[in-house]
Amino acid sequence: MLFVLFACSNDSGPNANADFEAGTNEASAAPTQLASIKPASNTLRDLEDIIASGQLRVARQKWIGFQALPAEGISLDRYQRLAALFAEQLGVSIRWIIVENFTELLSVVPNGDADIAIGNISITPSRQQHVNFTPPLTFSEEWLIGRPAGTKIGIPGGTAYATTAEENELTFTTLPSWSADLVADAIAAGEIDQSIMDAVAARTLMTENPSLKLIRKFTARPLGWTYGKFAPALGEALDRFITEQHLGDRVAFQRRDFIAIKESGYLRLITIPGQQTYFLYKGELMGFEYELIRDFAARHDLETDVILAKDSQQAVEYLREGRGDVVSGSITITTQREVKGWTFTRPYLYAMEWLALADGVAYPPTDDRLTLHLNPETSHWQSGQTLVNQVPGIDVIASNLVPFELYAQVATGALPATLIDGHLMETLKATGQTVSETIAISENEKGSPIGWVLNDDQPALRESLNEYIRDVYRGLHYNLLKQKYFGNARRVAVREPHRITGSTLSPYDNAIQELAATYDFDWRILVAQAYQESGFKPERTSSAGAKGLMQVMPRTAAQLGIDAGALHDPDIGLNAGVSYLAWCRERFAQTLPLSQRTWFALAAYNAGAGHVRDARKLAGEMGLNRDLWFDNVELAMLKLSLPEYARRAAHGYVRGQEPVNYVRQIRQRYRAYVDHLANLN
Repeated sequence: MLFVLFACSNDSGPNANADFEAGTNEASAAPTQLASIKPASNTLRDLEDIIASGQLRVARQKWIGFQALPAEGISLDRYQRLAALFAEQLGVSIRWIIVENFTELLSVVPNGDADIAIGNISITPSRQQHVNFTPPLTFSEEWLIGRPAGTKIGIPGGTAYATTAEENELTFTTLPSWSADLVADAIAAGEIDQSIMDAVAARTLMTENPSLKLIRKFTARPLGWTYGKFAPALGEALDRFITEQHLGDRVAFQRRDFIAIKESGYLRLITIPGQQTYFLYKGELMGFEYELIRDFAARHDLETDVILAKDSQQAVEYLREGRGDVVSGSITITTQREVKGWTFTRPYLYAMEWLALADGVAYPPTDDRLTLHLNPETSHWQSGQTLVNQVPGIDVIASNLVPFELYAQVATGALPATLIDGHLMETLKATGQTVSETIAISENEKGSPIGWVLNDDQPALRESLNEYIRDVYRGLHYNLLKQKYFGNARRVAVREPHRITGSTLSPYDNAIQELAATYDFDWRILVAQAYQESGFKPERTSSAGAKGLMQVMPRTAAQLGIDAGALHDPDIGLNAGVSYLAWCRERFAQTLPLSQRTWFALAAYNAGAGHVRDARKLAGEMGLNRDLWFDNVELAMLKLSLPEYARRAAHGYVRGQEPVNYVRQIRQRYRAYVDHLANLN
């Protein structure tokens, strides 16, 4: 599961004083026992005591319910489900400790009234003196909002917001009580001018109160759960559990220029899924936009991580929030967008704009008026307004559909007309979606310029992207990509039926899900591995003799007690591969986080468990973390292809680049699957 995708509320949020409502799915977390703040015995317990008692005491705040957080935040219900899952893995039940306010939530663990406390608890140095924290479950960006002209800052004492103010040397007045609404009221009454709160709450208040303005953003703060300093074994169990839930996780929101991007090793691409931008074809990540950015990243030895947005407006919002580094979504460069503060690269593509008409619709309009359906968040909206001024009889209607969806509606006759870019129209025509008539309306014969969007504080990234565009534009690689996605109608038509648009990732999802449940794997990892091995082709045989969907050697299958002669059978091939992957995972200690055991198992599947153990040993000698694969053990694995290191290794030489690339490619595809499925919801 992809766990950190959105910024979350901090210690408090909107409606912070509201009571926890019955009917907010309290029972959905698991059968629970509600308790007062004073349990039957307030004792300091570690994991052994908890298991012996058969009960995990989990504290949460009374006022936080389903309605307390906007849709972007991680709700308490989600946390309750996670806590229930953790208790289930320990083999114990949950005793809920309900506290009245946030101050009590911070005190129950060190007092021995609860074993853990859940919620959006900011991890601060002062709090770490009293309790231990889990690894961050999410991150929250804090904003200073209010009247820009004012100077009086009011902040609730004892909160992470006060810590933020102190860290940034802000002078503030301590507020005796707090909720987002009370802050807004205090500002409106002139009692204070500004306050700090999490971005989610701030965004909600600014929508409801247009007089409130964003004054300053602060670095995102990690949020976690607490457990006692007297409970190291419980902490280790929680660490493993949280890490397991973070299998496909990304970093905290952070606006980065090119130096920080290169230091991290990956570029975060924000894009809009579609036929020419980014999509999954069988198991392959594809798209003109995606492949261009990936090529740029590869030239700088960077991985490409993908964050999906529903439209260009949301994509730019994600960019502003630091969720990604660049927006690539076939976005037209317009004066209106530049005035709004959108920073573009130089154009990498030009698109003619076309008027698409349904059967029987006349242009210019004759007796009846022509209704043009457009999405206001696209550049087509402004073009539509221009047509209204130039051609009598045209009306423009706003729609929340994206351009290719509007075009499809026109093709079926459900809508009379829309505007669409020429390269996208050609792609849609190749899939059989044709309209009655198309009319070019672009004033520029080249068409409208399309560029990538950046923040204005990314000059180095912009310069590098512009240099890349100058280098590749109309070059061999560029032209091949353009032909691949826009110039070959037959290719597009063949590809379209296999483009993943629903919840099915492969023809073998059902079988893989059953095996995943049997062997305790994330099924999406197994789908990604199956594609990596065979491209979902059960008939495939490698030059080395590996066979089937999971490319298992016949000898390996025989050792597992699986019919080696039937590996081309999809069910048998999958069973053999997943069985072997599970065997590889068992070669590594169960004390390791499950996510790391998964990566080590995949590396062992490719290169052999012995070579992975050699790499872990070498990683320790190099001062790296031998329990982490990415950016640690994988670096040692690369060294094992060098004679001076291979000679000292128990299992000798290995082509280290192969398992490194293998695991990274599977992780990238896994993340794409997670994003795709999440985007369906």
